[in-house]
Amino acid sequence: ASDRNTANGGFNRDGALLAVILITDEDDCSTTDPRIFDVEPRPGNPFQGPFTSMDELQFNLRCWEHRDALRAVEDYVSGVAGLKPDPSQVVFAAITGIPEDSTLDRENFNSDEDRYAAILAADAMMEVPDPATDDTQGQQLRPACNATDGSGAAAPGRRIVETMEGLAGGNTGVGTVVESICAADYAPALNAIVDRIAAALRQLC
Repeated sequence: ASDRNTANGGFNRDGALLAVILITDEDDCSTTDPRIFDVEPRPGNPFQGPFTSMDELQFNLRCWEHRDALRAVEDYVSGVAGLKPDPSQVVFAAITGIPEDSTLDRENFNSDEDRYAAILAADAMMEVPDPATDDTQGQQLRPACNATDGSGAAAPGRRIVETMEGLAGGNTGVGTVVESICAADYAPALNAIVDRIAAALRQLC
């Protein structure tokens, strides 16, 4: 789960179905102000720091420190729901940073909205700087999960899950899937995505 960040979309030629699959070990950091990504301490930039005690810029924590400058999650909820005139023909799936915890599996919940709320409430999803690298320039957020093969870790995908929660809770009709990028086997995640696509296709019949 190291530095994977991919989005794929698929639809048939008559535009009947749209599937968007997001694969990432980082959370969304979209903003309308690119100065948030400027790692040089320019005087005119309102987005300064965070810094270590030695005044070294902690570049991995920029989005967390300046999260108020990020795009509103509601923009994504309305944007995804508006991708098709019939939102039931949209499937939005994410394989991202969530805990590898069997109590958060889909079969334990009555609705997707309840599951997403439980994921967001999990301690591993809290965004806090990783104490293991405290006061270092490369400090990152505490991971939501670690890859079982030891290949890396994933930051909490809070904004991604919040988008899914908004789509599910708003009864938009969009099919949603969230699974962990740290899983040893992606087959359950892919099966869940196929199930959502199949459900969307059945709506056409």
